[in-house]
Amino acid sequence: MKFNPLYMITGIAAACGIGASAMGSEFMINQMVDAYCSIMEGENVGVMNSYDRGMNEGMAIGLVMGQYPEKIDQLASMSEQEINSQFYPGIEQRCPQYSFGVK
Repeated sequence: MKFNPLYMITGIAAACGIGASAMGSEFMINQMVDAYCSIMEGENVGVMNSYDRGMNEGMAIGLVMGQYPEKIDQLASMSEQEINSQFYPGIEQRCPQYSFGVK
């Protein structure tokens, strides 16, 4: 079997694109976690309701998407469950005092 260099280049580019997308979405989620931890700094989670928490989560997401609009597609290709499965554990790891125990 003879290998076509064009197919090889296309395959390598596709593999790199998939890896870059996964790395890009991980970067974006890490930035969202950092923003959330900063926004929550000084908040008393004991008196916050779900609206307050949701507002702060939304501000973190909006802040990051505003800073990296070229990377929004990487998050848009993920399901809500995929994002949540990385976002909330990231909060528990980086700023557990602001976590609401969502898994």
